[in-house]
Amino acid sequence: MTDAPDSGLPGPLASIAARPRLAALLGAMCIAFSGIFYRWAEVSPSTGTVFRALFGLPLLGLVAWLEHRRNGGLPTRTVRLALLAGAFFAGDLLFWHHAIEYVGAGLATVLGNLQVLV
Repeated sequence: MTDAPDSGLPGPLASIAARPRLAALLGAMCIAFSGIFYRWAEVSPSTGTVFRALFGLPLLGLVAWLEHRRNGGLPTRTVRLALLAGAFFAGDLLFWHHAIEYVGAGLATVLGNLQVLV
């Protein structure tokens, strides 16, 4: 067996990059259970969307700050496009939460993750 090539990623990211199948399995498990956890929370679709976005914001902010320190600022156009992408992602989450309410967690998750193939 050969060693995994040096990915140049820091710490835990390098160990995950060395095991792509494990990373894919963990990602699939997170996606598979996210709809179930939302149903268990018994909140409205908009509340679920807001809190899912807010819970990720501190980690995303930390990563953005570290990248800004490391590489400098981004062009204004890039920042605007990133904000637009974030707004579309929030809309996607909102529609997905509504789909969970209408058709259930399993089917909504399958439909939401197969959209790129349709």
